[in-house]
Amino acid sequence: MALSLAGPDVARQLSSPAGWIYSKKDKAFARLQLEWEPHIDSFKEIGKAPAKEFEIGLRWVSEGAQAAIKEQEYRTPRGGRLQSANRGPWNPNAQGWFSCGYGPMRRLTGSSNEATRHALAGGKEAAFVTLFFEDAALSESEVWLKELQFKALEDPKSDAKQLVGQITSFLNDGLLPNQFLVTRVTSEHVFVRKQMDDELPVTGLELPMRDLSDGCRSVYALLLDIIRHLADTYGAPGLFEQDANGRWVVSKPGVILIDEVESHLHPRWQQNICEWLKQRFPRIQFIVTTHSPLIVQAADPDGIFVLPLPGEERAPRRLVAEEFEKVVLGKAHEVLLGEAFRLDSTRGQWAQERIKLWEELEAKKQSGAKLSGSESKDHKQLERQMELAFPEAPTLQ
Repeated sequence: MALSLAGPDVARQLSSPAGWIYSKKDKAFARLQLEWEPHIDSFKEIGKAPAKEFEIGLRWVSEGAQAAIKEQEYRTPRGGRLQSANRGPWNPNAQGWFSCGYGPMRRLTGSSNEATRHALAGGKEAAFVTLFFEDAALSESEVWLKELQFKALEDPKSDAKQLVGQITSFLNDGLLPNQFLVTRVTSEHVFVRKQMDDELPVTGLELPMRDLSDGCRSVYALLLDIIRHLADTYGAPGLFEQDANGRWVVSKPGVILIDEVESHLHPRWQQNICEWLKQRFPRIQFIVTTHSPLIVQAADPDGIFVLPLPGEERAPRRLVAEEFEKVVLGKAHEVLLGEAFRLDSTRGQWAQERIKLWEELEAKKQSGAKLSGSESKDHKQLERQMELAFPEAPTLQ
């Protein structure tokens, strides 16, 4: 999806074509159905605008021992070549067409030289770099925020001052856990403090954001990077607005891909993060992967796709309406046992082995056979453990 949104030129920069083609084939392809906004997304060069929805895509083609990435060609009924993608989403000078993507690491610091080179290239190459380089950091977004603060101090009447204030309000609007709030931005750090009580001012020790937990840093880096790319695409003025509930939102359209969105997040935060993203970016389509039932439960109708595990013969599929409702209305352990994850049990391996041993000893005892001394000792210990394992059972008999 990311490479098709970015186009063949960026795809060649971010990804080697080797390994993308199934071993028994000589070509592969990806196709996307893209919906565009006529008053926001534009086309460069001469040509008729396409329909509200049109296809874009890429091809991976074997060329002897090598492989190449090429654009997927589309033609008119008369055989003419359609250039919608080249004039629109793949054209670096075309306005709009916002999209970006993030890999599971989403670190704030520690980028390699090669990853930094891609991040500094700008455009779609920078917007998708962490999906293809695990050693890519999102440090450029914090540099951008510090530069905005510097501009705001230079000229208090500039758009930069307003934007810094809006970004701070946005990040402080229920995003960070444990009542942490962004308090100030300096040339060296973005500082946060913990708000001890809703009725009291911000108190407690002030810390650099980089000293907080991995979860705080990764979510902060993710949101700040999204805002930076949105500002690059749409401009800073008018980027933020307040909705009917007084929440700060970004009402610009686009597509954001996030791999393993739950990475580093406490389960309580996993329950909230996707709803927060959907509320604060109401016109963004989020496409995420996850191994967490708490994330899956935030999906929109028709929005859960189950992918096969390596080696499985099953094809990817979308959950039907009844399966979807069981996921979003069920408990987390029920989701893990259902069609979304298909676990046999939500208990650990050790617990399953203890339950199996209990069943064997209990069956032997119930049959009238005498338990040995060690078996009686195990049975007594297991009886206590089964009361903890099955607290809802009226009796173990």
